[in-house]
Amino acid sequence: MCPIKNENGYLLLEILLSITILSIIFTVFFGYFLQSRTHVEINKGIGSASQLSQEVLIKVRDSNYTSTLTQEQLESLIGYDSAQGIVVNNHHYFPKVYISQANTVVETQTVLQSPVALEKLNLITVIIEEDINGTRNEVYETYGYKVRDLN
Repeated sequence: MCPIKNENGYLLLEILLSITILSIIFTVFFGYFLQSRTHVEINKGIGSASQLSQEVLIKVRDSNYTSTLTQEQLESLIGYDSAQGIVVNNHHYFPKVYISQANTVVETQTVLQSPVALEKLNLITVIIEEDINGTRNEVYETYGYKVRDLN
């Protein structure tokens, strides 16, 4: 028998090493894309809550309310069902609105007398909670001011 002069095949070791290297590379990239997708979902939820809180703040600012809103008042103002919440992208959001006099908030933070202009302002705090597995977690909080009647 003559010796084979042309060996055009691959060794088993070469094949196993290439499969191992490719599997490591795919595992790293798969983990990266999975983590990226998780961050996108979280940021999408925060963005929706942010926009929702701004819309609620504008409606409250344009309304006649000057004290903290009850659930019924908030339902009639925004037009949503408090049991279901506001559904955006399969997330259930529940807003809460607190209205207080701005001068009382400032007086608790400083020793100085509050200016007269603060007595004409109401501080509006909008808190958006999300229902996750039966537990409501605060997702976003925003603030605004409303000028009361100058009379």
